Amino acid sequence: SALSAGTGTAVPIDLRIVRSEQGWSVELAGVDPRDLMISHAYRNQLTRLKRGSTDERRHLSTFVNRAKDFIDALEGRKRTLQRVGEYLIDRQLGFVTTGDYSFLKALTRRQMAKDLSLHESTISRATMGKHLQLANGEVVSFEVFFKPALRIQHMIAEILRTEDPDSRLSDEAIAAILAARGVHVARRTVNKYRDKTKLLSSRRRKSA
Repeated sequence: SALSAGTGTAVPIDLRIVRSEQGWSVELAGVDPRDLMISHAYRNQLTRLKRGSTDERRHLSTFVNRAKDFIDALEGRKRTLQRVGEYLIDRQLGFVTTGDYSFLKALTRRQMAKDLSLHESTISRATMGKHLQLANGEVVSFEVFFKPALRIQHMIAEILRTEDPDSRLSDEAIAAILAARGVHVARRTVNKYRDKTKLLSSRRRKSA
């Protein structure tokens, strides 16, 4: 497990993006579907019952087929996650290298699915509720790549962490800093995102 960025909460890592002397690589966590197999006892019993159409055979066949489908689904999900990791290295290299949210580029699951020649629902199932570890060791949710609001919230939090305690930044000033970094939002948008992340206003930060 590892700490998710900005939460201090331990979360399981589903994918790691690693940079070494050999270059970039994607490491998948969890059980390797190739290590799973159908119980030999079930296979042997099915073989013994292959003649005739007994209730026991139908029962065993049902559960063996479910197990096969489960393993196939795991293998498919792993392959998709591998491709997603490689895609992020290619398209979001600045962010996966540094964890700096200003490097995040606009992206949707639909666009990723199109680029990878996959269905959008396939990308959604593979990434929903999942976390990856960036090359700098930071752990983030896959949601940060698909929700622009999360990017802006993280950028606002980073700006406020480095502000001068004696000269607190107003929402207008924060909006201006974001604009200088290529993110153009209105003051009221800064206020809305600051409220969502429970960050105090400049007046309340001064008195805190």
